[in-house]
Amino acid sequence: SRSRELQVLRELTRSEEQTKTTREAAAMKIMRIMEDREKEIKAENLVKSRGIEECVIISEAGMSTVVIKGSKAAINEDEVKDLIGPVLKLNENEICMVFRGQEIE
Repeated sequence: SRSRELQVLRELTRSEEQTKTTREAAAMKIMRIMEDREKEIKAENLVKSRGIEECVIISEAGMSTVVIKGSKAAINEDEVKDLIGPVLKLNENEICMVFRGQEIE
């Protein structure tokens, strides 16, 4: 859905039919999305640096979901939340952990 949103926003920024204000607002939204994605990648890399092979983080307003390959018993949830919370600018109650035994696609 993020890819589709970016596509629509890019079209808005290029459209001469849109007002300058609309084009600028679309450009600002693109920047926020890119900044959020950068935070997600940074947080994913921090989790992986702790020996977790596969991790995907999906951020939305005020909430992030962390999908980790592995069992809940083998991973310290509090450590992961403490590690990524500052990067995502979220507290531990705003981070949801999901554990999967299969590969993450």
